[in-house]
Amino acid sequence: GRPPAAAVAMAAVALVTGVAAGQGPTTAVLGVLASFGYLLAATVVTLAGVELTWPLGAVAIVVGGVAGFAVAAVSAAVRSRGTTGALRPPRGAVVVAMARSLRTFDAAARDGARRAVPLAVGMHLFQSTGSRDALWVLVAAFAVLLPTGKVPLDVAALRAVATMAAVVVVGVVESFVGGAALLALAAVLLLGGLVYAGRYPLAGTVAMTVAVIVFAAAPDGRLDDWAAHRLVDTLIGCALALAALALLWPGDPDAAPGAPFTTADGDPTGPDRPLTG
Repeated sequence: GRPPAAAVAMAAVALVTGVAAGQGPTTAVLGVLASFGYLLAATVVTLAGVELTWPLGAVAIVVGGVAGFAVAAVSAAVRSRGTTGALRPPRGAVVVAMARSLRTFDAAARDGARRAVPLAVGMHLFQSTGSRDALWVLVAAFAVLLPTGKVPLDVAALRAVATMAAVVVVGVVESFVGGAALLALAAVLLLGGLVYAGRYPLAGTVAMTVAVIVFAAAPDGRLDDWAAHRLVDTLIGCALALAALALLWPGDPDAAPGAPFTTADGDPTGPDRPLTG
């Protein structure tokens, strides 16, 4: 019920999770889970009228955090097999490295800010209108701007295509599978996408986006009227995300999808330090 506050919160989540993605493979996956967690909470509260209460809400957050860290650890182990030092976490505590990244506003922090702008706009629009059209715009921008470093525009375009494909997949699957089975399928797709998106970017992005749509866009169990103007909404969201990548700090070097902003010696990148990988 407070669109400006929701937009600021979305921007803060996008910034922090973007910085987290720059610190190592585990925090990169945690960044995806954490930003998705806020998106899910905001959409469920708005569309389904679910209240986050104390202390049950706090318990749920702790359980979800532990489960999320376990998923992130497994995913990071799979992603980093056979990789070079570019995926090693920086020396020292992750929190210290993140604070240094924010203080110097390095490549990872700028990527977080690059995500924050369109996602904050989308969240404000959704909270102001409460419409599913606005939600699908937000979900599409979120799917393209996963916190995995500044991806090249061709990779971002691939994500946009995958997001459009996910909308069609959801429409087809929902006509055959519904209720708890659909939610279970979405959970499997989310975990599979997190683990294998780096190796299979198109299939991984489709899987994660299907899960995001099912969890975020249908908290009340409805995925109706997905076809025509849902595709238009998705196209608008993808366009916002691609515009942010193209216009905000376009001179920043790209990072490989899923790779953090680190140098070969493991130190975080500053504004004057080159990227590797």
